Amino acid sequence: TVSRMLTQARTEGIVQITVERDPSELAPLARVLSDALSVQVSLTPGRPGSPAVAGRVCAVAAAAAVVDELPTAGVLGTAGGYTIAALAGALPKMDRPGLTIVPIAGGMHAGVPPLLDVNAITDRIAERLGASTIRLLAPGLLDSLKTKEALLDDSVIRVTTELWSRLDCALVGVGGMPGVNLGYPTVMDQLEPDVRRRLIAKGVVGDIAGHLFTIDGGLVEDEWASRLLCISFEMLRKSGKVVVVAAGSH
Repeated sequence: TVSRMLTQARTEGIVQITVERDPSELAPLARVLSDALSVQVSLTPGRPGSPAVAGRVCAVAAAAAVVDELPTAGVLGTAGGYTIAALAGALPKMDRPGLTIVPIAGGMHAGVPPLLDVNAITDRIAERLGASTIRLLAPGLLDSLKTKEALLDDSVIRVTTELWSRLDCALVGVGGMPGVNLGYPTVMDQLEPDVRRRLIAKGVVGDIAGHLFTIDGGLVEDEWASRLLCISFEMLRKSGKVVVVAAGSH
């Protein structure tokens, strides 16, 4: 009962949960990472022993910094995932009627909790930011490349996908390694054992919006990934800004 009341209070803007960071510890390390990676880095407290708790703590702590990076108008693309779902509920209430939010990947499989579906996450972000949303009415993983191409050519799907080339910003998480149990659903859960072994052999350590990468940041091509309905990496790279929220040692 308390959990339901707190959830409702947060939704209505009565209660806001924040996590205060320790600038004396985190700011210097953030500067080192920023210089090393040539991107702007902000660090938050976390719980590295538990990926699920780390994701939630990071999302709540990062909400204020993330919202400052998001556009006030234009098109914001969002991916699904556990950390982005937690972030969606932690964003402050705003009024940005000139902002349109669209998924940049299809939905997850039937066994995933509804709140982790990319359309549900998009709706929650739009509700918090006072923005409008356009859904992507398609699954994330298709049985064949032919099915994926047919869906991308469908007029209903194109209403959303045509906005992918006009993103002012993309908000994404980082998926974990294939074969690692994180304690919450991920796109990797849809992998068959032989596919997991194949991706591990290729050096895959995670994914961003469905795009697989190695430890040195190289992209990995695979038949399984080619059947994912998601924004192309070229479009993602060309968007005005990419905001990545990630947590945990994994």
